[in-house]
Amino acid sequence: MSELEFVDRIADVPVVGAVEREVLTELLAGLLPEHSISCPLSMSALLLAAPQLDDVRKALQPPSGLSVVHETQRFVRDAPDASGVFVSLEVLRQRIGHTARFVFRTAGGEVNASEMETRLRFIEPSQMLALKGAQFSDRLSGDGAVVFSTDVINRSAVQRYVSLAKDDNPIHVSDASARQAGLSKAVVPGMLLCALSESYFGSVSGGTAREMKTRFMAAVPVEEPVKLVAKSRGPEGSEWAQARVICVGADNVIAAISDIRAF
Repeated sequence: MSELEFVDRIADVPVVGAVEREVLTELLAGLLPEHSISCPLSMSALLLAAPQLDDVRKALQPPSGLSVVHETQRFVRDAPDASGVFVSLEVLRQRIGHTARFVFRTAGGEVNASEMETRLRFIEPSQMLALKGAQFSDRLSGDGAVVFSTDVINRSAVQRYVSLAKDDNPIHVSDASARQAGLSKAVVPGMLLCALSESYFGSVSGGTAREMKTRFMAAVPVEEPVKLVAKSRGPEGSEWAQARVICVGADNVIAAISDIRAF
């Protein structure tokens, strides 16, 4: 099994600007009406839209003839607030067989250190077609869970997100490309599901996420809502210091599970 590893050090990457933050906040507010919107962890994914990261974005795409499964996503940061104009970005790219791991670390200027890790798996379209998510059950969340159904995540919202993030994977905007990859139709980006889960956590808990680890279980087709199920998991007196948000798609299938630690 072959293994390849690269470390890129990229200076002067622009931080996510006010316009980009406003666009994403507005997009999420349309999907989570009556909820406060804040997703500073997930917002950092928009750093990948910088021109300096063109080669990295290309490496996130599947090789010809294969499909890509977004398996896990992790965000962590050292402090709740960040400032500055540019960051230095260290990017670890690791490839073992049909799996890939990307780690992005920032620590530049006045910006507090943060890290983002993406794990991908490249598979045949026939394998993608055979993937089935697990059914959601109330026992997975237990008593005290807070539940909300988003508005429909329509094609317009997805198009706005992929344009903002410079996500070049056509399965998010083209039904034909999605079917070629083994999916029934275009699907919602996993990073957008992360942003929804983080925002919902912040709204129901009043807290700010320090770390979020997400496991993706099934794709979410466009033009459907998702159900967000949030449950505190911290000790008595600081229950929301730890939490889990389960994202449930159509037919009660679990799309993603996010475990969150707050500041």
